[in-house]
Amino acid sequence: MLRYIDLSEVCFDNRKVSERDYSNCNAKTDPQKVKNKNLYRTNLKNVDMHLYDFTDVEVERANLEGTGVNIDPQRVKNKSLYNTNLAGLNLSDKEFEGVGVVAANLEGTGANIDPQTVFAKDLRLTRLKGLNLRDKDFTGVRIDGANLEGTGAKINPQTVIWYDETNTNLVGTVILNLDFPCIYKNTKFNDTLVPSDEIDKLCNEVAAIKVYKKNNK
Repeated sequence: MLRYIDLSEVCFDNRKVSERDYSNCNAKTDPQKVKNKNLYRTNLKNVDMHLYDFTDVEVERANLEGTGVNIDPQRVKNKSLYNTNLAGLNLSDKEFEGVGVVAANLEGTGANIDPQTVFAKDLRLTRLKGLNLRDKDFTGVRIDGANLEGTGAKINPQTVIWYDETNTNLVGTVILNLDFPCIYKNTKFNDTLVPSDEIDKLCNEVAAIKVYKKNNK
């Protein structure tokens, strides 16, 4: 494995590094100098990259967890973080307007995500566990497969877009109504708040639901 090889003196200038696994090694991979500035599907987990510039760099499907990189979503190639793993990086001061975040892992980043302004209002498969989404508007936002656990998000099934309910995680969110009981298959609802007069609409297998009165949303 590369983690046992000293790559600190290896020059990656104009070399293809996309779709390679450099995780846990000491490679000095400057994204501005690698071939085509392309880190597509590159695994750089735990590689120190905190000094590097990611302007115009392709980062889709890249694993940047543990790199310490100071990445600006507005400046990466095509403003796309599709399926990019940024878990644990500090993104609390970054702007996500117009940024594609489908399937991105943003857990532990402190990112201030506005579902209304990310690209296409699309949060499919996006991992947002633990982020603060309590005051965000999810009207017209696609959330199928998203992990919203612990975000405090207020979800109205009538106004979100939810074509495929499989594996959507709503643990610890607030459900404003349950008028579409057929969409809850495989959805996690534990510790979720729902209106007291809606509880009977849930599928029988749903458990650990917390009830609130509608006048106390």
